[in-house]
Amino acid sequence: MIRTLVVDDDFRVAELHCAYVERVPGFEVVGQAHSGAAALADVDQMRPDLILLDIYLPDISGLEVLQRLREDAQAPVDVIAITAARDVESLRAAMRGGVVKVTWTASSAPCARRVRRRCPKVFRTQPWS
Repeated sequence: MIRTLVVDDDFRVAELHCAYVERVPGFEVVGQAHSGAAALADVDQMRPDLILLDIYLPDISGLEVLQRLREDAQAPVDVIAITAARDVESLRAAMRGGVVKVTWTASSAPCARRVRRRCPKVFRTQPWS
């Protein structure tokens, strides 16, 4: 199972992402965080394989969360940014941090297949046909 942490400040959006992840074979949601500090604490405690990360968080940005994760060799985790961020600098910073920028919709199997092709190390199973 790919243990997934969903990080989004909007509780409703986080619930949608969780519902989608739970429907994908081979994935499980291990938690939700609604701030950057909570995300970092949850990663330390839960040790997820994958984080679905929003860039706009209320305390520290998702980019700062990403940077701290990359500095912590004890917490190797793959990250997919799910965000409304459109400014070039945020997207570049996310990609430099190892994020694959994805336009993700909760009901898009073709989008999921694109994500699988772009980050094969995340997917140790064949979750989508």
